[in-house]
Amino acid sequence: MEYNQGTIDRLTALRQKKKFTEADWATRGLNPSDSDKVNVMVRLTDTCLDELLADIKTYGTERQVRKTLINGLQRFKTSHYDTEEKELIGDEFHKIGSILGLDISKNLNDWLNGKVLGTIIRLTKKKEVIVNTKSFECIKCKLTLKLGITAVRKGVHSYWIIGQCNQCGEYNLLSTGENAGGLKFENFTSIEILDSNENSEEQAKTRLMFKQGNSAT
Repeated sequence: MEYNQGTIDRLTALRQKKKFTEADWATRGLNPSDSDKVNVMVRLTDTCLDELLADIKTYGTERQVRKTLINGLQRFKTSHYDTEEKELIGDEFHKIGSILGLDISKNLNDWLNGKVLGTIIRLTKKKEVIVNTKSFECIKCKLTLKLGITAVRKGVHSYWIIGQCNQCGEYNLLSTGENAGGLKFENFTSIEILDSNENSEEQAKTRLMFKQGNSAT
């Protein structure tokens, strides 16, 4: 793929644009993260844009440009950012990928969710056969929330899912259980997925209460 002056101009405009502003957070109904963290997010994004512009101006190959973009994304250590921050970062890199004509959805999925869970989610999109179903009752309206298991893979540990009921909008905590190799959601939308190896049930409940508190304000 050859990159023209139009691509350079669009990347340059994005490089000069203010990123992760208060307005960006507000449109998602979020309070901005602390300024030090936001400054790091801006710096890492701009560094990647500078490297991409250098690649293109020196006639770098598509392979080199893709590598530079993915390396830039992976400089963000996911453990340092909460879900909302990661989604903002992911949106910014998706935007960069679109300018470059590169599909990095797989890389973003793995980065956002972890490689194992990212693979599970991709498998879910390809295969809809339900081998097991876990049912939960919405804590508010009592609607049955169904978590379909579309594949079984030994060694996959469990995840906590904060799901929003499609009927009443209440947030609920669900668990995939172990060995869930593919997931399908019915009657709820997955809002956040937490690794049970890194989050105890108490921590997951605390995160749930935070979501419930924000939705009430």
